[in-house]
Amino acid sequence: MKKFLPVLIGLLIVLLIIVGTAAGSILLSQPSEIVDQGQPEIVDSSVSLQTVDQGGLSFAVGDESPQLSVQLQDEPELEAKLKVTGDDVFYCGECTSLETCEFSVIDANKESVVEGDAIRTGVDGTASIKFSDEVDLVLSSNTQIRILKYSSDENGATQIYIEQLIGEVYYNVKYSKKESQLFDFRIITPTAVIRQLDQEGKQAFSGVSIVEFEQFAGLSPQALAAAIDDAFSDFCGALCLEEDCSNCLRFADLSPITLQVDDLTGELVVEYFDSSGHHQVSLLAGQSFRLIFDGFTASDTWLALCRALYAILNGESPSPEDVTEISQGTTGSSTSVTPISNCGDKVCDIYDGENKQTCPQDCK
Repeated sequence: MKKFLPVLIGLLIVLLIIVGTAAGSILLSQPSEIVDQGQPEIVDSSVSLQTVDQGGLSFAVGDESPQLSVQLQDEPELEAKLKVTGDDVFYCGECTSLETCEFSVIDANKESVVEGDAIRTGVDGTASIKFSDEVDLVLSSNTQIRILKYSSDENGATQIYIEQLIGEVYYNVKYSKKESQLFDFRIITPTAVIRQLDQEGKQAFSGVSIVEFEQFAGLSPQALAAAIDDAFSDFCGALCLEEDCSNCLRFADLSPITLQVDDLTGELVVEYFDSSGHHQVSLLAGQSFRLIFDGFTASDTWLALCRALYAILNGESPSPEDVTEISQGTTGSSTSVTPISNCGDKVCDIYDGENKQTCPQDCK
């Protein structure tokens, strides 16, 4: 037995070598030769892999050099500087639905506003918004506005569209330098659109816009603040929200409305509607325009007026149906253009307006 032991050990070693060689050959064979019907196929590792897009970057693995793809990000939105005087000022961020529209006392640290923001001042609150070194908007007490548009158009002009629901605002657009940028400044009120004159070149202008509701006439400042809070506290601007003007209906019972526009310098255009159709009046420096609505026969008239004004604001023509509805549904209106004395003379005095205000331009 001992004589055959070395032979048996040798045969065992040879057998182990043969088995090991066969196993190694199988392991080194192509993946397609060892795929089992119940196992997933191994993917060729030369296929490019891409990272999940988090910062706009993607890398291709497997090329001789990584390729970098940078996605263009949206340009940052323009910010206007906000200055608050007093504690009675409220703020509402961008409104996408009535459920998200709610004013709150403004944060003391808030120093800027953007497109879509709304500001309301109370009885003891005033605020100013500086869109640039050339454009200022000052809000008196008991006033509410919303920034409908604050962006640059394809021609490089800065579009500043303001919605003024109630109260008094002073605006000043000046071109002090040759390199000053161009502006497209417009205010939409519940009954008219105020805009700068369409002409080439840079035209400085300033003015005052006052929006009043008859139901609020004669109220003390404190009572007026409470009435505005009841009517507008959950409505952060936007008479037409996302091209839907049904929000205007909540103001149908607040007509008639008085609009006064005092053009202190430059030249402005006021576009409005009444029982005889669509009108446009040009205001020269120092003139005052007044529009008074006596009322509407139906809430549909108010809705049509909102749609027509928003069309004018955006440089579009109002529909003939809306113009007809406004003409037939307006019970009466009156307009007047009167000169204002002494404005623009650099003397801080009282001008001949019904509100007996001083000229903001002269009283800086």
